[in-house]
Amino acid sequence: MNHNGESRIGESKIDFDYFYSIRPCLGERLSGDAVIVKQQDNLLAMAIIDALGHGNHAHEVASAARSYLQNWHSDVCETMVYLHQHLQDSLGAAVGLGILDLETNQLSYTGVGNTVIRILRQQNKIDVPRLYSTEGIVGGDIRQPKEQKIQLYRSDLVLFYTDGVKEHFDPQKYQGIFTDDVMTVAKNIVRLFGRNYDDATCIALKIGTISDD
Repeated sequence: MNHNGESRIGESKIDFDYFYSIRPCLGERLSGDAVIVKQQDNLLAMAIIDALGHGNHAHEVASAARSYLQNWHSDVCETMVYLHQHLQDSLGAAVGLGILDLETNQLSYTGVGNTVIRILRQQNKIDVPRLYSTEGIVGGDIRQPKEQKIQLYRSDLVLFYTDGVKEHFDPQKYQGIFTDDVMTVAKNIVRLFGRNYDDATCIALKIGTISDD
């Protein structure tokens, strides 16, 4: 059972569009991955969650993490610490958290485990400097989370994905990655670069017009 979600919002300084695609591991009906994208005032919070294992138990952990993140903090590191405490005594999860400031178009990120955030910039068609997740398991054993920041620009494509997607896939092997809409991008990344024997999830966020007002 695939799960997808979409939103288009253009009432802030930044016009953006996003879509996410979740595909369970081959042979499973439920995924141990989960996503949340939620706007609060001038902040857009994004999270990608990959619970350990597959199937029902992993789905329960991912769902618990997603429910907890409905009430998130503006500090990504603080949010990660609280989520870690909330998931203790569970299977645990890899988690990536991002907050986009819709006034300054600055993205803050912290991640634990094998989740990936990747920013592609159309004018040079290569990755901008990478943001990294630290080793550990949220709910198990983690280091002190580290906040990383990066400035986003018009036409940037921001990708969050779990380790069910090949981490270092070559964007040039997907010719429409900059021209396709975000729904197509998210689905195609899972389809083209996903591993069949793991849950695979991708959030695609595209930055549009940035106002100077």
